[in-house]
Amino acid sequence: MYCEASRGKKRQPRHEGSLSTAMEQVYLARIIMSVADKFTLGSESFSMEGTITSITNTPNGVTANVTGKLGHYGKAYLTYNFLTNPKHETQGSVTGIGRAITDSGEANEGIRNGVWTRDGHMLTIYSLDDVSDGVINFCIETWDFRDDSVRFELSRVE
Repeated sequence: MYCEASRGKKRQPRHEGSLSTAMEQVYLARIIMSVADKFTLGSESFSMEGTITSITNTPNGVTANVTGKLGHYGKAYLTYNFLTNPKHETQGSVTGIGRAITDSGEANEGIRNGVWTRDGHMLTIYSLDDVSDGVINFCIETWDFRDDSVRFELSRVE
């Protein structure tokens, strides 16, 4: 921050320990805490192991399919549509749909929206899933392209 009297004068760089930098850090911490307070996950979480069954390149990005057992949802089939961030080739957005059926025949469907990052052979997806049973899940997925494995960690958003 600079006062009116400093207009036209050469600005001095801020030092890491300066008051304005400390104030900015406190302000940023308040914003982050405020967002974290509004995003509450349930105490229960569950995991799933899946397998990438196909990857198809399209003119608009990549479509992938995964299948596996998804906790109480049962056998799950998921389709993903990946777009790459045009300025960062190792990240982007993802949309998709998942359908699952339990051993007793109850079916559910989830609409998935999120972002992804890739580091070498490893891809991480962060998504919010709107499920037909009325639950919104937060999901973190880790894909390993070396063995086509997918690890899911899900928790209900409260």
